[in-house]
Amino acid sequence: MSLKQDQRYRAASLQEQGIRHRPSGDPLHNCKQVVITNFSPAGSVLSRNHGLATIAHERLEWTLVDQPAEQSETEWLFVEVAGYKIINVYKPLPSRLTPTAIPTFQHPSLYSGDFNCQHVN
Repeated sequence: MSLKQDQRYRAASLQEQGIRHRPSGDPLHNCKQVVITNFSPAGSVLSRNHGLATIAHERLEWTLVDQPAEQSETEWLFVEVAGYKIINVYKPLPSRLTPTAIPTFQHPSLYSGDFNCQHVN
């Protein structure tokens, strides 16, 4: 099943887009490079690694609430889509995920993404 075929999906978190520069100066340039029918860009992070983006269904209201400073090693976006708080995360290898790498947002919030973490026990 794809996002295009199933209208139940409200948003998607995308990591490792492979888009590293923003020639247009548009803050949503990375996100606009990913075209999925019925979805609009809600936010993107330009990356020295791979980049990430969050897209939202075109019929829904969305707000890009927050994102890290450009020098942050762990990349994240906080987007609110139709009342849902979605935090999209990308932690590149071999960096460590520290307790302060991703801010804690008010409950309920959904954290999704590529954390590049392994369980060692």
